Amino acid sequence: MRQKLFFLLIFAIFLISCDEKFEKINTIISKNNLPTISIENIETSYSNAGIIRGTLTSPLVNQFTEIDDPYTEFPKGISIFMFDENRKVTSTLRANYTKYWQKKMLWEARNKVIITNIDGDTLRTELLFGDEKSQKIYTSEYVEISKSDGTIIRGRNGFESNTSFTIYKFRDVTGVVNVKDLPKDSVKNE
Repeated sequence: MRQKLFFLLIFAIFLISCDEKFEKINTIISKNNLPTISIENIETSYSNAGIIRGTLTSPLVNQFTEIDDPYTEFPKGISIFMFDENRKVTSTLRANYTKYWQKKMLWEARNKVIITNIDGDTLRTELLFGDEKSQKIYTSEYVEISKSDGTIIRGRNGFESNTSFTIYKFRDVTGVVNVKDLPKDSVKNE
C-alpha cells in the first residue's frame, strides 16, 4: 500500500512539474511572441510625388500584426536617412533597437540613439520617442547635443523637439558654449 501511495505521489509531482513546463512552452510559442512577418537585411525607400524622401535599412524586422496592439520591431538596429528634393541628406537616425506601434503612430528608439539634422547638430541619447500625431520627438532621459559650432548642450532630464530636430527645448540643461572673440571696444576694464 505504501509503495502504491509513493508512486502515486511521484506521478502527481511529475504531472504538476510537466504542467508548469507546458505553460512555459505555450508562452514561448504563443502567437503574441512570434512575429507574423520576419525579414532580414531590409532596405526600403519612402517617396513623395516620385521623389525619394527617405531610406530605412535594418538587419532584421519583425512585424507583430495578430495582436491587440500591433507593432513592428527592429531588434538589431535601424538606420534612417531623410532627403530633400535634390536627394541631399537632411537628417539621419540610428539606433541599436527600435519599435513602432501602428495604432499609436509612436516610435521608440533605444540604445545608442544618434540623430543628425540638416545643420550638422548631433543628438545622442539612450531612449527617444517619436510621436507622428504631434510631430514631436522627445525623451525624459539624459540627452547631449553637439552643435556644428562646437557648442555642447546636455539635458539631464530629457528634451523635446520637432521631428526634423531643428527647434528643441531641454529640461535641466547644462553645457559648454563657444563664444566668439568680442571686439576690443566692447570689453570695459575697470
